Amino acid sequence: NNQILTEKIFKIGSSKANSVIIDYSTHKIHPTKQNHLIATYTETLSRNDGCIDILKESPKNIYQKYKAYYPWPGIWTNWKGKRLKITSLKYENTRLSVNKVQLEGKKEMSLKEFKNGYRDFNLF
Repeated sequence: NNQILTEKIFKIGSSKANSVIIDYSTHKIHPTKQNHLIATYTETLSRNDGCIDILKESPKNIYQKYKAYYPWPGIWTNWKGKRLKITSLKYENTRLSVNKVQLEGKKEMSLKEFKNGYRDFNLF
């Protein structure tokens, strides 16, 4: 997932930073101009990019968004006019299993705890 990859990249980058700075400052390495024909661009992520539609999107698509948008902006859906963030889930055998959620303005909790507190909740 995104967090694991980010941690790996930070470890690799931090272990090489000193030698690269020294090599650059002593002209042992030189910057290479990027080929603008093969460069790719993307838009900046916003909090709204993490919005999902539990009823219309496939479990696989929701899980892919979860992996892509973790830890920020995360994925969320609307429930009774508030954001319900899904903070932990699993995807196995085409089934989505939500473990933890966080309602806007509340603390993170297990789905079981959430359902106990909000008996009318029936999204998943």
